[in-house]
Amino acid sequence: MAEPTPTNSNPTFSKDFNDRITKQILDPLNSVTSKTISNYRADDVRNDRYKTVEAQDDEFMNYIKKIYGDYETYLRKSKIRRDVNVFDPSVDFLIDVSIVKKDVVYKTDHISPTEVIMENLSGVCSVWFLKKNGNTRRLNCTLSATSIPSGEFDTRNKFFSPMANGRIGVWDLNEQKWKSFYMGNVFRFVRDDSESLE
Repeated sequence: MAEPTPTNSNPTFSKDFNDRITKQILDPLNSVTSKTISNYRADDVRNDRYKTVEAQDDEFMNYIKKIYGDYETYLRKSKIRRDVNVFDPSVDFLIDVSIVKKDVVYKTDHISPTEVIMENLSGVCSVWFLKKNGNTRRLNCTLSATSIPSGEFDTRNKFFSPMANGRIGVWDLNEQKWKSFYMGNVFRFVRDDSESLE
């Protein structure tokens, strides 16, 4: 597989992305509230996203085949193939989740660490969490091979599954280095696909 070229080499990438997400949060008449709201867990868009990961990420699929044998087994054992409208405390965390598309916002109130990884594998996400000192932080992150420098691919492979205690490793797009967060400290998760970030 050819090494992808990072798409976020534009220095205004981080500022533009931050500004758009901040506007969505603070502006009562923003583009999110003017869109149709749909249940992410009941819509095929979620399953389509995971099919995209399967089709486009050779490194991840090699990892899956090595550990689980095939993708369907991985989805089943990770409890992604289940009644997703029901909160499962053995895998899910209560988090405000928004997936923003051009004409619709998909919402859910819970997500698993494996699903957070899947979302990051196929694009850019923003995660709001509490730090140890009680402050909040927003992390603009990804695990997508197209947004991570090729020299970091070996490290990327280490974050294809959650670490102990629901810890997730991701590439920080603002600081251009690896960061992690604990799912138990996350209170908001946004993936905005409404505009191209390239």
